[in-house]
Amino acid sequence: MAQFSEINTSFAVYENAVDFYGIADITLPNIQQITEGMEGAGVAGKYDAVVRGHIDAMKMSIQFRNPTTDAFKLFTPDTHQLDLRGNIQERDTVNGVRNVGVKHVVTCEPINLDLGKLANYAKGDTKAEYTVTSITTYMDGVEVLCVDPFNYTFRVNGKDYLEEPRKNLGKA
Repeated sequence: MAQFSEINTSFAVYENAVDFYGIADITLPNIQQITEGMEGAGVAGKYDAVVRGHIDAMKMSIQFRNPTTDAFKLFTPDTHQLDLRGNIQERDTVNGVRNVGVKHVVTCEPINLDLGKLANYAKGDTKAEYTVTSITTYMDGVEVLCVDPFNYTFRVNGKDYLEEPRKNLGKA
C-alpha cells in the first residue's frame, strides 16, 4: 500500500473564532535551525553544527486579493494568534482518497503592509508580512510540530529537543 499527499483542497483563517475572508494565500514560515561553521584540529575540513532546537527568526506572509478591512485588522500593532485550518487530499492506493485536516496555530505580529496596486479589472494584490513568535502544527488532530522559542520548546513528532536543556537551565 502506498499513500501520498495530492493537494490542499481548501483553507480558512481564524482569529478569535472570526473567519477572515478575502485571503488569497498564505506563505507559512520557514523554520531554520541556527548553525555555526566548525573547523579545527581533528576535523578534516569544515561542517555546519546545528544548534538543536534554536531557530532563526520566522516570518510569514498573507496575500489578500484587495485591500480589505480584514487586512487592516491583521495590521494592528498587536500580537495576533491565528488559527490556519486546511484540508489535504491524500491518495491511498488501496483504499482510495481520504481527507486529512491540518491546523497551524501561529502567534505573530505585523511587520509591513503592501497595499498593492490599482488597475481596472485586476485584483489589488495586497500583501502583509508578519514576524512569527510561535507555531504549532496538527495533522488529523495530532501535534506534529511545536516551535516556541519564548517557552524554550522545539517539539517534532512528540519529542521535545529542548527538554533536557530546559532542565539544565532550571526552566523545567
